[in-house]
Amino acid sequence: MKVISGKYKGRKLDGFDIDGTRPTMDRVKESLFAIIQNYISESIVLDLFAGSGNLGIEALSEGAKYAYLVDINKQANLINIHVVFEDKDKKIIGEIEKLDQEYGFIKIVGIIDKGVFVPGFTKKPAFNSTIRIVTMDELSLILGPQQITDDSKIYMGTSSVYAHYRINVGLNDFFSGHFAVLGNSGAGKSCTVARVIQNMMSSSSNPPVGANIFMFDAYGEYTRAFSNISSISPSLNYKYYTS
Repeated sequence: MKVISGKYKGRKLDGFDIDGTRPTMDRVKESLFAIIQNYISESIVLDLFAGSGNLGIEALSEGAKYAYLVDINKQANLINIHVVFEDKDKKIIGEIEKLDQEYGFIKIVGIIDKGVFVPGFTKKPAFNSTIRIVTMDELSLILGPQQITDDSKIYMGTSSVYAHYRINVGLNDFFSGHFAVLGNSGAGKSCTVARVIQNMMSSSSNPPVGANIFMFDAYGEYTRAFSNISSISPSLNYKYYTS
């Protein structure tokens, strides 16, 4: 196995013996790069099924700027990871939905235009778009910044996809629309609702003392969570009625 063209032509590549991994044959590689040769120079290459790394290294030899090689056999989970299709001055954002040894399925979830993430999409990526894993700066546009600098945001928890990534949401954006907490019985839906309201009251230096929240609590689950809410501010009170 060797590099067949470009800057590193003739360089031998070490292989390895893993069941199901078969390096791309030279004649197939030659045909593939003949088709895409006009798109390689200064491109960013993402190979989610890199195996031996043969194709990614060939792309670098042909002039690619970067190559991200992912070994799916060693990656714990790529599901829900965001990727970026760079298309001229726009960045189309996708989310990995499914991967197997042959195919990857990516759902388009939005677009970054002029430094702002807009959910939804009006166009699909072009064939010659470069694709790569999202950067941390781009992720902050999608999921929100890591640091809270004023009272307009509250801490919601950490991401189940990106390790230790804090999810901070805008108060007005979050509470001005509908939202739902979904889960099986015993999954912690009531705890999640309680935590959202607790964080809203406690994370701000100016608690929303004029807000009124009505909760229909059939099983008395929220009394303990909110009975001491006046300790945050004397202007906050919790009342409950039972029959």
